[in-house]
Amino acid sequence: MISEKEINALINQDANIRFEYTVKRIADFELVWVIEKAEKFILLGDNFGNYIFPIWPFKEFAEIFCVGEYADCRVSSIPLDEFLEVDIPHFREQGFKMSLFPLSTGKGGVVDIEMFLGVLGEELDKY
Repeated sequence: MISEKEINALINQDANIRFEYTVKRIADFELVWVIEKAEKFILLGDNFGNYIFPIWPFKEFAEIFCVGEYADCRVSSIPLDEFLEVDIPHFREQGFKMSLFPLSTGKGGVVDIEMFLGVLGEELDKY
């Protein structure tokens, strides 16, 4: 669990800072937090027709995202090894992109899966 002070500080950071934070925390705790509805992952979209899979470093951040059209979503965690072995290959096949720590305000960066995997791999190599 993280403090309210840390939550507020991070929500006010730009997408790049949140991206770096998310990668570090996912590597630290080996968990990925997602949101689901009716046992299916929630996907976001962009103006270019891309499907974007959002992830968060902690439950609390995913819960904050669940307002408005996502208010009836459920937050769940995926062990990192399962995420990398099961989910990422499916996302690659589908051509999905990713967003790390998006906000309900719509602020959040979008990255290719390969970029995410490269940065995460570098972080995991430090352990």
